[in-house]
Amino acid sequence: MVEPRGAAVDKACGEGLMPGAVAELLRLGVRPHGHPLTGITYKSAAHPTWRQAGHDFRAGPGVGMRRTELSTLLTERAASCGVRFRLARVESLVQDARGVTLSLASGNGDLPSTLRSEWVFGCDGLHSSIRGMLELDPPPAPKRSRRRFGLRQHFAVTPWSDHVEVYWSPRFELYVTPVGERMIGVALLGERGLDLAAAIAATPELAARLDGADAMTPVRGAGPLRQRVAQHARGRVLLIGDASGYVDALTGEGLRLGFAQATAAVAALAAPIGLAAARVAPATASDAPATAPVAASVAPATASDAPATAPVAARVASAIASDAPATAPVAARDAPVAALAASTGQVASVPAAARGPAADLASAAEVVARYERGWLTVSGGPTRFTAALYALSRTPLRAAFVPAGSHVPAVFSAAVERLAE
Repeated sequence: MVEPRGAAVDKACGEGLMPGAVAELLRLGVRPHGHPLTGITYKSAAHPTWRQAGHDFRAGPGVGMRRTELSTLLTERAASCGVRFRLARVESLVQDARGVTLSLASGNGDLPSTLRSEWVFGCDGLHSSIRGMLELDPPPAPKRSRRRFGLRQHFAVTPWSDHVEVYWSPRFELYVTPVGERMIGVALLGERGLDLAAAIAATPELAARLDGADAMTPVRGAGPLRQRVAQHARGRVLLIGDASGYVDALTGEGLRLGFAQATAAVAALAAPIGLAAARVAPATASDAPATAPVAASVAPATASDAPATAPVAARVASAIASDAPATAPVAARDAPVAALAASTGQVASVPAAARGPAADLASAAEVVARYERGWLTVSGGPTRFTAALYALSRTPLRAAFVPAGSHVPAVFSAAVERLAE
């Protein structure tokens, strides 16, 4: 995994793990810890006491936790599976029929180096440089487009609810997530120019809750959020997570989708070479068979839990490129998750010497086609759901969201369960 920052990567986000995301983390052998989230409550920012709609998750709680802590857990888990890390930035990539050559620049003044791999996962967030190198960036938005941005800050206050609270106003949403015994996170979503302190002041109930509370972190931002990406792979590079496109953060599904896309990417690599699907490593490293072969070449290693007879090839293991600048608010989850998926999947290859360039090109095209299908399978429905809510929120119907939820609780509960799963 190529990453220019340390293990504890921060980003501007709501920091709420929905039950579906928690289940994915447990499947990957990562046990999140933080404040339990038992449901979601939407409130009218101006009239929260008489216009609100709430629902408790049926499948169990989610978790509110700092993104830095989650990033550390994912990185530690990936390392325990044999993933190797390179503290460097990807400056360029060159593809040929049999692989990808990455040009790396380290942050400690070392001379530039290169990394060769058959496959690369680009997991470097909303404003992915890997996506730009593939010439898959979305076209520039019209100057008058109403693009959305996010801000986030933490406050020292005891959580007053186990729900994520969403204060809904005509111009913005405020998401309040408990992330510790004496810490809550407040995230603001809205158009350019919004101020977090002003939005809180315009929300009487939240302003009263935070009156006198100390800010524990500076305000951090991200955006613009909407990233239209028509293609999620090119050649031997697959885009995962926010790098593969993004609609909006109002449904809080980013983490779960990132996990699912990483799994789909590994499955796309594994299936053409005789494997039905990628397997997940045991919950702890000690659970792996003693004879399991671990690739000792370029990062990340593959198949730490594969049987001794599995033909594991280091060159098939994907190099994970997360090369966003340290100051950019990119998705901290993306690179560790993709590394974890790649390192815990069982990946095998027909030796390169046994095939010619034509076979290499054919297999690459097959992998890309399979990943596009897998991406649509895991992301298509959630993306359409988010896009529909996003579109409605930008019409006069926005004012009816919370009243409708309070008057038709069955519909509201069904929508929340859809997000939770």
